[in-house]
Amino acid sequence: MPNSLVWAVIGIDLLLFACLLLAVLWRRRRSAHAPPPPPPPQPQRRDFVIVDVNNVRGGRRFDRDVDEAVAGLVWWASSLPGRPAVVLAVDHGPQACTYALEGTRCLVCFAGPNMEADDTIVCSTYFCARRAEPVVLVSSDSNLRLRCAAAVANPPKDGIARPVKRGGGRLSYLPRDGASLPAAGVLLAPRPGEGAEQLLLRDIVGPAPLSAKASAALRYSRRERSGIKSELTSMRVTQAETLFHRLEQSRFASLVAGPAPPDAEPLIAHAAWLNDLEALEATRRRLGAEMRGYWDAQVFPKSERVEAE
Repeated sequence: MPNSLVWAVIGIDLLLFACLLLAVLWRRRRSAHAPPPPPPPQPQRRDFVIVDVNNVRGGRRFDRDVDEAVAGLVWWASSLPGRPAVVLAVDHGPQACTYALEGTRCLVCFAGPNMEADDTIVCSTYFCARRAEPVVLVSSDSNLRLRCAAAVANPPKDGIARPVKRGGGRLSYLPRDGASLPAAGVLLAPRPGEGAEQLLLRDIVGPAPLSAKASAALRYSRRERSGIKSELTSMRVTQAETLFHRLEQSRFASLVAGPAPPDAEPLIAHAAWLNDLEALEATRRRLGAEMRGYWDAQVFPKSERVEAE
């Protein structure tokens, strides 16, 4: 190969490298001067904030057990400026039921052995949409978000779900950022003149809450003994049962039996509907069938479905 051709190839390579370097530097400079993204809007009083508890825990690498996470989320909910209604959806539990927490605007919804928390979240979203109550979903689960977007849409006439793009103003999202959650035990210490909310938090995490360091050490030793470094489903089942029995014995947690009166507060009406297991199961089955129709329509074009029939 002639020397001139070699130098030409080297020159082209150097030119391309210089262009790439300039593009990277320009992009970095532009991003450095770009204004920060606006913070997500805070939930309002009339909103229903629905939290996927295990998804939030996963964002923190499961550094807290379920009861600790729920206690922190109750505290976080009480600090929201608008004091919106908050539904904390928990996987597992001895039975499917929903507790209302006195002194707060929070519900703790257990999925029970036959459902998942995602199912109760989708049903809760559907119930709010039918009552024109905006929903704020706290979860990074893309499939759950799609199911909730379908639940807020108008009921389909052909049995095929059609998710509403960007929520249609009825569904919005909050990132699962746990930075605002209190460390276990830090904000739950006894204080003079504490009210029902503080007493409830101590009921959830036990009469003598552990410090964050001690709680982390306990979790680490438990996983060391089992030879498992991550959290298994069996661990979540045990944690959900612990929370369930603590709420069952707490004087600040109560089951709301339905049907709720027409003039009931939205939070009470929501709890009563979730505790109507027959209506909940019927809604879950129907919404599930509509989503299966949606995925069939995405995978198999209409012409193929007609030929198959």
